[in-house]
Amino acid sequence: MAERFPIHDLTLRPLAATEDPGVVRWLALREADQLLRRFGEAEIIRLSPGHSTALTLRPVVDEAWALLEGAVEAFWHDLRPRSPTSGARYRATLHEPVVLLAPFGVAFGVRALEGPVLLARFATHMRDDPESREDVILEWEPGP
Repeated sequence: MAERFPIHDLTLRPLAATEDPGVVRWLALREADQLLRRFGEAEIIRLSPGHSTALTLRPVVDEAWALLEGAVEAFWHDLRPRSPTSGARYRATLHEPVVLLAPFGVAFGVRALEGPVLLARFATHMRDDPESREDVILEWEPGP
């Protein structure tokens, strides 16, 4: 049975590594995973210890993130008015290769705890897509 989280549609799953001499591969995202409705852009992000991505609300954009190296605090805040978990917040400390989903309408950001941190981000829309005009940068909430 799949793990249940306090935010509807949130997904976390470990990334399995395959290794050949001198090469490590993580299969981060496949069409069969059915995490993204469409493809807009992908980017690789390196965070220094103590730094964070912006906590961003993307009303129409789904994002799949892959943590490849390092440790992060991930934070989700469900701001979808009709979601069964509207208003819910969730924090997770992640230390191993993992893929996660930031569903549309859920504010999301990561903060590097140990690093450097290496992330890959896959989004359904490019940042300059006209449908992304309503993206909002929010203030990080203090941790517990």
